[in-house]
Amino acid sequence: VTLEDGGLIMFRPLRPTDDALVRDLFYDTSENAVYQRFMSAKRTYPRDERDAIVNIDYSTTMSIAASRWGPGPEELVAMAEWRLTPGDDHPEVAFLVRDDWQRRGLGTLLLNYLVELGMERGLKGFRAEVLAENQGMLHVFQQSSQQVRVRLVDGAYDVLIEFDPEETRR
Repeated sequence: VTLEDGGLIMFRPLRPTDDALVRDLFYDTSENAVYQRFMSAKRTYPRDERDAIVNIDYSTTMSIAASRWGPGPEELVAMAEWRLTPGDDHPEVAFLVRDDWQRRGLGTLLLNYLVELGMERGLKGFRAEVLAENQGMLHVFQQSSQQVRVRLVDGAYDVLIEFDPEETRR
């Protein structure tokens, strides 16, 4: 994918062998960005939590890596995931974008890709919880081509994205 500013990015599913790349992305991202993603101060990213991100089944769990395209070793600059909990029909989505790659359209591209994959798998939509001060992520959700409902609850936005049933059937 080519970003508006010309940056080249490759999207692919995360694999169990990506543990070190996920770890490096976490530690290369600012405390503030990590706080906005996890909604708490998080200074470490234990192996068992990373395992849940890199071991996906493509239906109830999906994690997408966004890496800089070009020469040299692969380097993650962002990742996005969904996780479906039992009894729920809208998986929760979450994103982590390294600070120097924010505000370049990467979150929107990742969301659009997750929507496409979710529709292919027959999901009804997504949900997310976004801190009130995380206006950038809220903007990403509001730019979705799908129906988006947002409500403020206790200092965080509860975001519900409903997939268009006509598009899902295609």
